[in-house]
Amino acid sequence: MRIKKLVKWKQKRLKKKLAKYEIKKIGRLMAGELINNYDPEWPDAELTKKEKELLAERYEVTQTLAEIKKERRYKKRDFLYYRYWPAVYKRAAKKGVDEKLALFVNDHYEEVPDNMASIYEMLKEKGFRCEAITKPHVAKKGILKQIGFFLYFRNFTKRYAQAKYLFFTEYFLPLYANKPQPGTHTVQLWHASGAFKKWGYSTQDAAWGGDREQFERFPIHNTYTDVFVSAPAVIGAYDDAFHCGTEIIRPLGTPRTDEFYRPGRIEEGRAKIEELCPGIDGRKIILYAPTFRGNSLRKSYIKDTLNYKLLFEELSDKYVFVNKLHPLVKKGFGLSPELAESASTFLYDVSKEASIADALCAADIVISDYSSLIFDYSLLERPMIFYAYDLEEYVADRSFYYPYEDFVPGPIVKDTETLVTAIKDMEENFDRDRVHRFREKFMSACDGHATERIVNYLLDQK
Repeated sequence: MRIKKLVKWKQKRLKKKLAKYEIKKIGRLMAGELINNYDPEWPDAELTKKEKELLAERYEVTQTLAEIKKERRYKKRDFLYYRYWPAVYKRAAKKGVDEKLALFVNDHYEEVPDNMASIYEMLKEKGFRCEAITKPHVAKKGILKQIGFFLYFRNFTKRYAQAKYLFFTEYFLPLYANKPQPGTHTVQLWHASGAFKKWGYSTQDAAWGGDREQFERFPIHNTYTDVFVSAPAVIGAYDDAFHCGTEIIRPLGTPRTDEFYRPGRIEEGRAKIEELCPGIDGRKIILYAPTFRGNSLRKSYIKDTLNYKLLFEELSDKYVFVNKLHPLVKKGFGLSPELAESASTFLYDVSKEASIADALCAADIVISDYSSLIFDYSLLERPMIFYAYDLEEYVADRSFYYPYEDFVPGPIVKDTETLVTAIKDMEENFDRDRVHRFREKFMSACDGHATERIVNYLLDQK
């Protein structure tokens, strides 16, 4: 504790020394970037020798603090992963497996996510006792938050030891501390169709994801009995991400996509968006649905680089522009009050009110970047444009399972001017065959019956 206090005091002192320099010369944000990316050989001529010395000293202190924090986190995780959760599981497992208990687990959402919902309902109809272990109501920070999650994970581990089926759509650390006992199925449905940007073990030592030491010390994705995917073409990518072996990866479809085949579903989606966006007045809907940026889920953000004034001037006679952001980011359009008022019947934001399924059903054109929603949208075989203004940076930080330029089923643009041109060009030159081939390769098992196939497969296993 003495070392930690000393380091904190030293860091605080250095912050004061740099405060005037940071705020007046380069600003807080830039100063943070300089410190986090500090290079001893940095040749910046604008920095004085004293400033470079202060930055070097502060960087060293920051790194020391980070190492102390990391080791404390690892010690806590060591206890939970290798001692406490296994002890809780072992004790609860003595009661045996409840053949009618199905758990639906996700700590990101308060309700059962869309890729679980249809399976939840079907198993319930078949007489299973379905329980949702979703996002807990805990304090936002501090010791109360830690206690809340400690109890939440303990409860999960007890139920895990007794359940017949467990369904997941995300990474869930407590699951990986215990192998399922005979008779239990741990099912990974994942939250996205297809395979696009890398995740899991595929991101070892990349800017996005955990480092190799963390993966080796605390193995993840290692306790699944079944992984269901959208097509045979993506089996290799899931094996690379999970290190689970191809024999448990089954291309039976993505349950969430079944609703796109329900009669009247497309019309429902259009009606919902028209209700949220009064003033569409028969114009075509352009849906802008980018994924988040950032090197972790906690630090997610999205850049606002579009020229909305140009979009309004060039497109508002035939189109409306609807924004649907990723759930991890809450920021809407970056509009000036004047533009927001003048373009009020052209620019809309439905990020909070509309589901992504409704938005996709309503869209005549989708503009995305690296989001897996393009797989679901390909089922409708409509135009897609890829606004990849930071492609090189994204490849360096996270990368993809396939070469981006050859993979995406639509034109790639990097600024608003070329985006406008691509949208207008779609009116005459949309390549439907290209989207169809994409759909056939990556979504071949998504035919409206994925839920039924998955449930029947699981119930048939002895």
